[in-house]
Amino acid sequence: MAKYREYIVENFKEIKISEETINSGFAVQDGNVLYNNDFVGIIENNRSDIEGLIYRELFSNGNLKK
Repeated sequence: MAKYREYIVENFKEIKISEETINSGFAVQDGNVLYNNDFVGIIENNRSDIEGLIYRELFSNGNLKK
């Protein structure tokens, strides 16, 4: 990860990079707005849609055997 950080620092001078790390993805802050693009954040933001897809697959067209 250090090489990516170094590349961004050298090539995108207008971007400030935090020392804080995120395990699976990235976050972008623009003023007071935080765009959370780590894996957990993406899943949480889309949870109801994902649950709906799962429920439809499980409970439609006789997918569950009696």
